[in-house]
Amino acid sequence: MDMSWILIAVLTVLVAMVVLSYIVEALRSAPKRPETLVWAPRIPIEHVDLDGMRVRCIRTGVGPNLVLLHTLRTQLDIFEKIIPELEKRFTVHAFDYPGHGWSDIPKAAYAPEDFYQWTAAYLDRIDIRQATIVGISIGGTISLAARHNPRVTRVIAVNPYDYWPVGGIRKSSLAARLVLTPSGVPVLGATIMRLRNRFLSDRMSRLRLYLMAIIFSHSTVRENCRI
Repeated sequence: MDMSWILIAVLTVLVAMVVLSYIVEALRSAPKRPETLVWAPRIPIEHVDLDGMRVRCIRTGVGPNLVLLHTLRTQLDIFEKIIPELEKRFTVHAFDYPGHGWSDIPKAAYAPEDFYQWTAAYLDRIDIRQATIVGISIGGTISLAARHNPRVTRVIAVNPYDYWPVGGIRKSSLAARLVLTPSGVPVLGATIMRLRNRFLSDRMSRLRLYLMAIIFSHSTVRENCRI
């Protein structure tokens, strides 16, 4: 077979994949915003405006201010197992980063600086003072960046995320590089994300929450470290 025909066939398949990905994305129904927290209906859902973005947040409990920062591709509900315990001693604050959970989706690069600025704007918007910031993964990185913020008195960074190319999950294994590297390729990466398997995506989110529940289980924490 002539090489030109092979090239045409390959390009045709790639274009078809891109078009198909847009069709799949367009047909995907928008989820309905929940009016209450499934795991804590008594905690009211609030929203704040961050530079025109509607951001979901919660506040519960009484005591010193404690701000919880979640990981990438999750939302404040990741802390559902520990908030009921923490609110007994703290005023607990948590919010969905823009582009995460039930917050508005901005046109942003989602660079580290974006998360730093969003978090600082959130602290300003709710006028929080003398806060302890606790973050996991990217939340831990944000916590470290916020340590000089005058509204913050202390930070706790749990497994802070190390950004690529210096670090990141890609450096953990060959499998991680094979899975994640294509997502960064122009056009191809966006196509893959649009064609992602929603069935698998939803179940991976539930698995993440389940693992977090195990991590924060009292049975896995030493007696002298428990709340």
